[in-house]
Amino acid sequence: MNHSESLYEMAPYYMDGPFADRNPDEAFRMTREAAEMGHAEAICQLGRCYALGVGVACDPEKAMTLWREAAEKDVPEAWFLLGRSYFYGQYTPCDRKKAVELLQKAERYTATKVLLAGCCLSGEGIRKDKKKGLQLLKEAEEIKASPRTYVELGNIWLFGEGVKQDYARALEWYRRAADYDMAPALAQIAWFYLTGTVVEKDTEKALEILRRPEVAELDVTDALLAYCYHSGIGVEKNLDEAAKFYRSAAEKGGSYSEYTWGRMLDEGSYGIPQDRAEADKWLNRAAEKDYVWTQKKESDWRALLWPVFCMYWLWIPFLAVILPIAIMAGKVPPVRTWSDVLFFADLYGYLLPSFALFVAGALGSLRCARWGSVWMAFASLEMAVFACALMWRSEKIGYIIFIGVLLLILLFASLSACHGLAERTYWRERKFHRRRITFAPTIRLAATVFCAIQAVRFLLWTVWK
Repeated sequence: MNHSESLYEMAPYYMDGPFADRNPDEAFRMTREAAEMGHAEAICQLGRCYALGVGVACDPEKAMTLWREAAEKDVPEAWFLLGRSYFYGQYTPCDRKKAVELLQKAERYTATKVLLAGCCLSGEGIRKDKKKGLQLLKEAEEIKASPRTYVELGNIWLFGEGVKQDYARALEWYRRAADYDMAPALAQIAWFYLTGTVVEKDTEKALEILRRPEVAELDVTDALLAYCYHSGIGVEKNLDEAAKFYRSAAEKGGSYSEYTWGRMLDEGSYGIPQDRAEADKWLNRAAEKDYVWTQKKESDWRALLWPVFCMYWLWIPFLAVILPIAIMAGKVPPVRTWSDVLFFADLYGYLLPSFALFVAGALGSLRCARWGSVWMAFASLEMAVFACALMWRSEKIGYIIFIGVLLLILLFASLSACHGLAERTYWRERKFHRRRITFAPTIRLAATVFCAIQAVRFLLWTVWK
């Protein structure tokens, strides 16, 4: 056995061996020396050191470069790690087609079967084949596999990759991996105890796991500790400490952590000083990885749906401009009744500002997009009520039914689009959290104005008819 092989064989002992013998600095030194001697597997292992920050500062870009170099030397583990990165969008943009291409070169790993199963079941990156996907998943579950495979099986069931989410099943696989001290599995188990998902909530146990040295290298660990300090769960509330962990999680390359830290800097929330330039840096890093709730995705989605939806509402600014001109030209009678006053107040005080918020959101203001989604939902309902009231006063039942049905269709289309907008502008957190972020003040204000308009309309059109 040559010297590079000896170094490569010894390094994992210091990296993953018994805790008492672990020495990240020594593991990195030995792995780097072996890699510098041209040892292909050591190059791949060195990439892992940079990805996880073992004995060196986290550098995800360097990790990807080393894995690509090892893959060129036909190291199966490098193909797997690259494919996994593309599969989850970790350290690189999510690209399931590229992930499938890379994973198929690492078929010797059972964990590869799990990821390919997820692609087959979801139809992402490969032709959808539920039968083949379930077969691959079954094979992976039946084989007495490596702890890494157990982690991937847990991820599949936790995130619902082509299958229905099953937290209990995910926890079962994570526990199997935890028996081998797999850090990612331990961190996920801590999340289960922290949130009380399918287990009894136990913050002390969760914190005990998160403080174990073997999980300290993960970005998800820092993100969970940040959440604890931010909310005062199991520890004394400390926003400075929370900010430190949020930043640490972002620096470790997780797209969700980068996005979360970027949002905090952008909004100046939770006691963190606002820094738009720094926020843009982190949000752009998340966007480069095609993270689903970033501004890049926002722009892609707006380019498809916003023009169509805004065209439906263009009559609002058109009416707001043309109506005063028509009155001044004598083409339309001036304001004569309280109903006319209400109409103009409705148009300029309610519908036009709602449209302005909506357009501002379309042009890139995320806050306006969220507020506009709420106001336009109520504006849709307002116009349905207004048009039906006009038809009712005309006493033409056929028109009422036709216009009512048409407006209901438009209303539900509007509400669906508004919900889609809200979904894509941080209305909800990640899917598996299932926790709504409601803009309660905005909703209350919009609902109050809407109800006030209807009350005044009822008084004007019935009591003072």
